[in-house]
Amino acid sequence: MQTVDTLLDTVKSKHGIKSDYKLAQFLKVTQHTIANYRHGRSRPDDLTLHRLAELGDVPREEIDLLAVKLQAERASTDEARALWSRIAARLQGGAVHSALLAVLVVLGFITAPPNAHAVVTSPATISAAPANGLYIM
Repeated sequence: MQTVDTLLDTVKSKHGIKSDYKLAQFLKVTQHTIANYRHGRSRPDDLTLHRLAELGDVPREEIDLLAVKLQAERASTDEARALWSRIAARLQGGAVHSALLAVLVVLGFITAPPNAHAVVTSPATISAAPANGLYIM
């Protein structure tokens, strides 16, 4: 799971940036801003977060989850914090289900039925299709 720190490091790595000073120049922010992000004194706003994600080629799902978690941290009331936390849990649950489905497909637990066949056909052969055949285009 991405954190602001790992996201900053991902952008640095992706663009060959060696220091937070150079990262700040690259992002057109102050070095103090980067330090505040790293030490949790402030968090990037939503637009900056998504810009960092694009610069780091981070999957949208990971950034959406991080954005929601940051909203929970910023929430000024317990009720708002609980709302954002529930949303984060749902997003995280969806990511877990998607990952499990991908593993099952890769491992071959979810496959086509053994008697399934794919047929490539042209429009000319559809009119000559056998009576027991089914063509889906």
